[in-house]
Amino acid sequence: MAIALASGTFLITALTMSEAAFVSWGWRIPFLAGVVLVGVGPFVRLRLEETHAFRQSTGRAKLPVAETLVRRPREVVLGAFVVTSE
Repeated sequence: MAIALASGTFLITALTMSEAAFVSWGWRIPFLAGVVLVGVGPFVRLRLEETHAFRQSTGRAKLPVAETLVRRPREVVLGAFVVTSE
């Protein structure tokens, strides 16, 4: 989904300006929008409160990556293949 959104942003930018403008400075617009999102994301995340169920959960793994590899190896391998296929 992220790749489709990024490609769409570049397509819209390229279609709304001349080729010379896009080549000289227009290609920077999607990257600048991404920089803004990098700032907005943590801001929103820090303002949201956790749900009651999450706050009540007590189970925290000491090594979450190791626990994931042990408990869900199939999903990890499938996820790796999906990302590699991009």
